[in-house]
Amino acid sequence: DTRCLKGAPGYGANVPAGHSNRIFSIKWHNTDENLLMSGGWDNTIQIWDTRLQKSVRSIFGPHLAGDSLDMAVDSAGKATILTGSWRPEGPLEMWDFESGALEEQIEWKDSLIQNQPCMLYAAQFSKASVSETSSAARYVAAGGSGANETRIFDRLAGSGQTALVGTVAGLNRGVFCVDWSPVQDKIAIGGGDGTIRILDVVDRTDDEGGMSNFDRHILVHDTTTETAGSGGAEEAASAPAEEKADEATGP
Repeated sequence: DTRCLKGAPGYGANVPAGHSNRIFSIKWHNTDENLLMSGGWDNTIQIWDTRLQKSVRSIFGPHLAGDSLDMAVDSAGKATILTGSWRPEGPLEMWDFESGALEEQIEWKDSLIQNQPCMLYAAQFSKASVSETSSAARYVAAGGSGANETRIFDRLAGSGQTALVGTVAGLNRGVFCVDWSPVQDKIAIGGGDGTIRILDVVDRTDDEGGMSNFDRHILVHDTTTETAGSGGAEEAASAPAEEKADEATGP
């Protein structure tokens, strides 16, 4: 069974929804098999209904140039869209699926190492359940070029805002894809240097009584894996083996 979903070009008042340029990312709805969403160069996210074989609504704003579209659904059934845009300002955003309203523009300051913004190619919610009673995605990971970095954010940091808890920086080339493990807080990062970096995200607690959510640290352990034919062994070896950042100091 093959279906072609194609809407009208452009975005605006009284214009049927659809893409007018290249599509770079597409995701099915987590709990509704009839719905999927897509994004690309035309600065829109399109919500498609396969039963109607058309886009039923649009979100205007995100400029996607890679696999930087994702969805998380919490235990109450609330769906949140994550977008990572290829642009210097406000690249990482979360949207309410039902209303299309912007929920949060996650703060992303320019890199202190590269002294330039990060243009995102990849963004994804973590997949492992927070607990047995909650399926909410706790972490967000995103990366790109320019600053050549990946950042990890905690949605449950307790500050009311998504907080930066880890940074992998100082890479020689851009980050083009990320993927979380479905069963644990482990992430794989792929970039332009032909290297896959596998990172374990671990909660650290103070030996003297523990730390509050506001003081939580994330330890990111890099177990790099050189891919065949990458020619990037020297570049991969030059990346820090272990990096640590906390939400107070940032990257």
